[in-house]
Amino acid sequence: MINLKSHISLYGPEWAAIKQWLQEERELRLTSLLSAKTHEDSQRHRGAVEVIDKLLRVEKDAARAASN
Repeated sequence: MINLKSHISLYGPEWAAIKQWLQEERELRLTSLLSAKTHEDSQRHRGAVEVIDKLLRVEKDAARAASN
């Protein structure tokens, strides 16, 4: 499994732009999840939110590792 935080800089403008996009996409997915009409649709949005949360945790994990 690739260690994402060892391959990208979490302190540059690229990560800031990606992070902002992920946060906006997460909000859109949560809104869509609340209005999902089918179980399949809600599962698709839940899956997307799960992946987004995993990506956003990379920064928190890196900060935690740096403080130890």
